[in-house]
Amino acid sequence: MDENTRSEDIFEHIEGYQKPPLVPLPDAGDLRSLEFMGYKPSAIEITKFSMAVSGFNSFWRQLPEKLEPTLRRSNMRRAGLFSAVHSATLALQDDPRSLSPLERAAALVMGAKNLYDDLWSARLSQDMYKEHPLEMGQYPNLFSTSLVIDGPKARIYKSKNISQLTVLLGGRMYILDTGILGKDTGIELLIKTLKKIVGDSPDETPKTAPGILTSADYRSTVNIFNRLNRNEINRNSLNILRHSFLTLCLDLKDQPEDYTEAALIAHSTNWENRWHHASFQIVVFGNSKACVLCNFNAYLDGNTMMRSASEIQKRASTQDLVDNPEQKSNHTIQVGELPWEIDKGALLSARQDIERVLDDQQATYEITTFGESSFKKAGLPPVQTFILALLLTTYRLTGNIANIFQMMTMSRYRCMDLASAIVTTAECVEFVDYLENEAPDWDIIDLCN
Repeated sequence: MDENTRSEDIFEHIEGYQKPPLVPLPDAGDLRSLEFMGYKPSAIEITKFSMAVSGFNSFWRQLPEKLEPTLRRSNMRRAGLFSAVHSATLALQDDPRSLSPLERAAALVMGAKNLYDDLWSARLSQDMYKEHPLEMGQYPNLFSTSLVIDGPKARIYKSKNISQLTVLLGGRMYILDTGILGKDTGIELLIKTLKKIVGDSPDETPKTAPGILTSADYRSTVNIFNRLNRNEINRNSLNILRHSFLTLCLDLKDQPEDYTEAALIAHSTNWENRWHHASFQIVVFGNSKACVLCNFNAYLDGNTMMRSASEIQKRASTQDLVDNPEQKSNHTIQVGELPWEIDKGALLSARQDIERVLDDQQATYEITTFGESSFKKAGLPPVQTFILALLLTTYRLTGNIANIFQMMTMSRYRCMDLASAIVTTAECVEFVDYLENEAPDWDIIDLCN
């Protein structure tokens, strides 16, 4: 671990938060899961014998002592590079004030720093499920965290630096030395600096804007970034980027009409104005609408993404746009544009990868008249009812029963990754059959009216 690395833990423990229990392990000889999977008794006996003679049983008995450090550092998402597929976009509620785009951007950056401070001081309330504390170790991955390519692999890099901000504008990448946000740099200075960047930046997007390279698929990304690292200029720029507290993308030429369009533009366009190897990006548009982009492969699961976005928006919406006179600082923000030397072949390769997964059909929707409260009003569990509705819809579209996989958070256990389960049960199939063939003339949506 180099001197600038904050941690090599995937799940970082913060003093002040309760640790949830470790995931319970079955006995080494408990092979009921093999029976459930249809293994014959003879095959199960062979498995038991192999476990005994291979030393597996001894390893299993010692595993509980080694389980936490193993889980804390094991990166199970190592191969998942392809941001166009794996990143998540969340549209933020509009700020109640009439802010300019750069005021909104600065307020969101300050809101993120406020969340960072509350997290590391454990002032942020712990995630809970009923009375059970949940794992908080993913939240640090929002800040000063990125994916880096080392040879044939990608890994998570966590920097100690919290005083560097990356700003993307028109495909150009600017590095800001902000000092400690909220202390060395107040919001007035940040807004002033962003205005200067916008005023000084050329209108045209450079033909070799590097951001699109982080949207390529796994194989292309590894090849491209290994080539970039052979060039000293590119290598230095990449090394600087890994130390950014967070990344701010200014899409000032776009003015989405609603949250749906904002999410679409943030996720599926402007590839040159993104740096998807950053764990967390804030995107601000010309009409002050905003989104955040979260990199799933940097260990940000859905619950962490959703709460973090909500917390940042809440803090940003109450952020003063005038500095407290008692906190005035003489700090000057240093701004520099990162240089690059990128060959056209790398850019073409990345764009071809993106075009393989693009689809012109509408893929983002905002449902304003129906949601969780509708389910609760009808006394129905939202998730289970949605699964039944999805199963019924796919059956009506295709004539077949689909196997629906549900991603499930395991955060009630310490340092646990996501798990998936097939939720197309026999009961679900029976219910769909009833709705289609026996029920009166209503469907599952009517249950919530």
